[in-house]
Amino acid sequence: MKEDDFAAAVRKGQGSFAVTKIALQTGTTVIRGKGRLTIADDGFEIDFDVVPGLIPKEENILWNEDNFWSVTGLIEGDLTFRSDTVAPSGHTESWRIGRKPRLLQKLHFGPIELLPSRTEARSRARLRKSMGLHEKRPPTHPSVRFEAVLIGCDSLFRNAATRTEVTNDFLGKGTTWDGNTFIDRAPDYDFALIQEGADLTIHFRSKSRFRSVSEKADWVRFQALLNAIGFTHGFNPWPYRTQYWRGGRKIIERLRNGTPVTRTVHKPFSESIGRNGETGRRGAANSPIRIAARFFEKNSELTKNINELLYLFREAGGAVHLKIQTLALCSILEGLTNLLFDELKLETEVRKLDSHFDEFARMRETVLQFINDQEWSDQRSVARIVGSLKAAGAFRVREKFKALCDHFQLSANDMTPHLQAWEAERNPLSHGKFKSLDTDFRHQGLIAGVINIFVLKLMGFSGQAQVDIFGDHPRRFI
Repeated sequence: MKEDDFAAAVRKGQGSFAVTKIALQTGTTVIRGKGRLTIADDGFEIDFDVVPGLIPKEENILWNEDNFWSVTGLIEGDLTFRSDTVAPSGHTESWRIGRKPRLLQKLHFGPIELLPSRTEARSRARLRKSMGLHEKRPPTHPSVRFEAVLIGCDSLFRNAATRTEVTNDFLGKGTTWDGNTFIDRAPDYDFALIQEGADLTIHFRSKSRFRSVSEKADWVRFQALLNAIGFTHGFNPWPYRTQYWRGGRKIIERLRNGTPVTRTVHKPFSESIGRNGETGRRGAANSPIRIAARFFEKNSELTKNINELLYLFREAGGAVHLKIQTLALCSILEGLTNLLFDELKLETEVRKLDSHFDEFARMRETVLQFINDQEWSDQRSVARIVGSLKAAGAFRVREKFKALCDHFQLSANDMTPHLQAWEAERNPLSHGKFKSLDTDFRHQGLIAGVINIFVLKLMGFSGQAQVDIFGDHPRRFI
């Protein structure tokens, strides 16, 4: 079996394959045997044929990276695979007269990694030497290449095309043209998004200024690009197939179950913004995708938190009910506002501009001191009041929101409708008031729009973006 054949089965989401040379590591114990691998809706499963008593008892209720098992094996005698996210998911036992007892332990995991064959694992230099060719001087920094495929995703950005030469016995030679490509070029690496039917293929190619210091660092750079594509396009950037080469040698191929990714309609860009009318060019430079990728490349605590919020933002778009989506977006906006206010250290600056916040803090401490100096018969009530006062910070979401607008130099006239939409939706929904209004869609668009605005400005973007998809003017320069 070839890698492409197995990948095609994963893409379809179905298939069953014989597995030999299984080595299941459960802590310090390695259990060997054979079984059968099945492509499931939410990952991969192996029915592992083992002797009863070898598999440890399932003591964990929730499985995570701290207690996952790992497995390696050979698919159909050809493909070596591994996974480090294995968890048991039930078993069946059979006892037959005259035969050894049998246990089929079901193992669930995902994604799966295919290890390269011997030929693929050898570097180009070693291959040239084995073929008797002159050995070139190895580069100071190895080249890096990634390819990944996203299922059911459309590219919003187009500036190049695929041209195919066609020869017909009657019509002669001709060329077909398909504007299905977006290219972005930079000194360190180029990338391209190519639409291939319903799928989007991502190509990453390093250049002379790219400094590959380790495989881990390469994955950080590529994952930053994936995160940038996910943010700009409004879908979770989870490829079903990812291939990685370093120094001309294939390192690994990673596959996950081939189900479409979750997406949101509130993406910051649209086809009318992202598609350049001029095609056939060598590509763009410093596109919104590149700007976002550079932000995520920092791999800091802030970028990780922003990426987590954007994941929740996209997942909220997959909710069935409009009000569930809106309530989730309200919480995400609050979380983003609090995070950025603290990260950008705006408190000191705002205090200097308005004495109200210092005065509020002094009054709060005065009231708390007064309460503590008195004797009260109902201590439970006192404790509740004191708790409320201590929780009342000097800066509410409204003040933090305005501080961020000032910091990013965003017009108050443009931003006020976004704040008012959040205020109109947040408290009623949080307190169980679910009256449907004609403004529900409009408010959701405004709330989602300001989340995109704040993230884009944080990334250093300046240009046209989609900030209110349900409004009369969905696009605006920010």
